[in-house]
Amino acid sequence: MWDAGRWPRRSSAAKAAGALAAEDAKSLAMRHAARLANQRETVMAAHGFAALALLPGQTMVTGTERRSRIVERQIEGTSVRLALQRWTEQAPVGTGADGGRGILAEDRVHGPSVAVLIDVPIRGEPVAEPVRLLAVAGTGAGWRSADVSVRAGADFDPVPVAPARRALAVGTVVSSSGNGHCPVFDDRSAIVVELSDPAMTLNEAGDAALLAGANLAAAGAEFIQFGRVEPVGPRRWRLTRLLRGRLGSEGESAAAGDGFALIDDPALVALPSRVGLVPLGAGGTVEIAGIGDAAPLIIPTGANARSMVPLSPAAPTARWTAAGGLTISWMRRTLAGLGWDDLVDVPPPPSGERNQVTMAAGSSRLTVDAAADGIDIDAEQIATWRLMASSLAIEVRRAGLHGLSPPATLTIAL
Repeated sequence: MWDAGRWPRRSSAAKAAGALAAEDAKSLAMRHAARLANQRETVMAAHGFAALALLPGQTMVTGTERRSRIVERQIEGTSVRLALQRWTEQAPVGTGADGGRGILAEDRVHGPSVAVLIDVPIRGEPVAEPVRLLAVAGTGAGWRSADVSVRAGADFDPVPVAPARRALAVGTVVSSSGNGHCPVFDDRSAIVVELSDPAMTLNEAGDAALLAGANLAAAGAEFIQFGRVEPVGPRRWRLTRLLRGRLGSEGESAAAGDGFALIDDPALVALPSRVGLVPLGAGGTVEIAGIGDAAPLIIPTGANARSMVPLSPAAPTARWTAAGGLTISWMRRTLAGLGWDDLVDVPPPPSGERNQVTMAAGSSRLTVDAAADGIDIDAEQIATWRLMASSLAIEVRRAGLHGLSPPATLTIAL
């Protein structure tokens, strides 16, 4: 009796290198499956000594009129026991097969990597560590990622950072008119940028979206927002309806050759502020290595840390007093109050901040510290300056815990 149930069902994989048509491959697989099916139906049958003439590997017809293959022969006492497996003479043949088709990635050139390092200004009050973002992309449509590492100095080993993904838009400023001192919507000036990849695009934004922070970009050291975009050539875009000098960068104007990158991009890489115990400042570098780079792209980090210093004071004014003295005043600025919440005043300054006022008349130079947002100069000092120069140059800086703000300047006639 056949005892197929005593042999558990099993699977098998056979590996063979070869180039076959789909029909031949299917036929080969079916023959292999048939052999496995035969092996599952095995029976032990007792025979007389005449079975000694039968050898393993031969086939025979059993009483069930099914051809079987002898796989084992054992002699037990006065009988010969044969292990028989079902044998199929006709191998199954495939009736047709479809080899399918390969889904291959388009062969695109990776190209060398390009990157823009962004020294991010404060978005609230100054912090204790610099904030630097790295935008990375490539010149080829196949660019996808690159390895990023930082080095604290020439004598230090590079330390890997998170791999960089393709940024939304990275390029350079081709031309720029106007400057960052325009405090309202600027419809007169324009900035032309050239993106690194022809597939990159820039989108327009309405005024309400701009006031909510849309299309914020770094153009060199200046931060801008743009409402209208116009393609003017291969990879080139003309940006208009501008908001200039954003995030307190009105003292920095975009110029030809500056790097360009969108700020609110999830692909930007945040660089560490230090490598181990060593701050990542002057002498530090960022190294970008993609598969299309013959050598790593190296960018110096520089010593700037705009996120650590306050914004420059605003609206410096000078007013003569009845006694012939001078009252100089200004306004402290902070990005912590940009929400303009109703019935909420500008947040108070962080503890330890003060103002530094420098006044120069000819060769005379005087620097004073002021806790309040204003100082008084007496008439005697004014008379002394009048003997040296016809004008007085004034610089007001906000002194934070980690550095001085850019200056607010004013010149008055003596």
